[in-house]
Amino acid sequence: MNNKRKEDLRSKRLALFFTLGGSLRLWDKIGHLSRESRIYKRLAEQLGEIIFLTYGVRDEKYADVLASMEVLSRPWWIPVKLYSFLMPLIHWRALKKVDFLKTNQMKGAWTAVLAKILFRKKLVVRCGYEWKLFAKRAGVSQLKLALIHAIEWFCYRFADAVILTSEEMERFVSNMFGIPSEKIVVLPNYIDTDLFRPMDIEKVSGRLIFVGRFTEQKNLLNLLKAVKDLPEIELVLVGNGPLEGSLREFARKYNINVIFKGRVPNDQLPALLNTAEAFVLPSLYEGNSKALLEAMACGLPVIATPVEGNREVVKHKVNGYLTSGISPEAIREAIIKLFSDNSIREKLGRQARDFIEENYSLNVLIQKELSLLQNLIEK
Repeated sequence: MNNKRKEDLRSKRLALFFTLGGSLRLWDKIGHLSRESRIYKRLAEQLGEIIFLTYGVRDEKYADVLASMEVLSRPWWIPVKLYSFLMPLIHWRALKKVDFLKTNQMKGAWTAVLAKILFRKKLVVRCGYEWKLFAKRAGVSQLKLALIHAIEWFCYRFADAVILTSEEMERFVSNMFGIPSEKIVVLPNYIDTDLFRPMDIEKVSGRLIFVGRFTEQKNLLNLLKAVKDLPEIELVLVGNGPLEGSLREFARKYNINVIFKGRVPNDQLPALLNTAEAFVLPSLYEGNSKALLEAMACGLPVIATPVEGNREVVKHKVNGYLTSGISPEAIREAIIKLFSDNSIREKLGRQARDFIEENYSLNVLIQKELSLLQNLIEK
């Protein structure tokens, strides 16, 4: 980016609208504060100012952690959903001065649309996952699907640019909502490849690791069934969620060699990942999985089910291993094949790391986002 363009952006301000109900306190609680804020710290070095508009009460206490970014919190006496409509009015002084409005997710993006209408600013609607696509796969009611469709149609129509994290999402949004392709930019989730990297840490023999929420989407019961008759495999499950109790019960019943680690802060995750010989993501459906990308950045060979989000990242026997399906048998077969050949694991791990550095590193995606903002200035 040339000096003139840098000067243009250094005078610009960006306001980030948090997901409905989202807060810095929540990010901190689930161990995601450092990861989620890292990209904005880097963007802040190239922009005039970044403002976080959150649903937390007293989120300003995190201002020191966020360096030069300003934090605007929710007054304690205003309910979250009502605040999503009042936020642009309450913080009108700050929003009048910004140049770009950006959403963190689609859920709650209407707040940024209202701010665009009121203050006539450039709006970037970002979707880490496509709300309607995931809701449809999760089997929500037709009434709720219709409401989500209306919200998304409204937000996509008012956006000056739309950021999606996968090509599948791009196709879905273009076809479902009639959004022109020139308005859409595919920017996958970034990975800090300085933090997530191969480390000189001794591997635990037979250790297979999963990181994520314990929900139906992640297909963890089938994963437990897959390793049930593989006592040489030590399965480590990092995270929590509504299915944790039933998964623990199943593991106890069949005496499965599994360790439940609970939540692990993002900055402590690389060391844990590096103790494993492989990573597994057995999902029924996926968007652009940060956990998968982080494992690959650490040089782990990965096993993933052949659902569309995974297939965009994992190239079979090139930078990872795709199972033949989502069943316990398909997952077990992939585990046995990968753990039977150390040279294949080493090769896939090296090529996974190279792939992430070339396509998903923080530096690469920072430049792409800055180019997007620059293009909006020039329109």
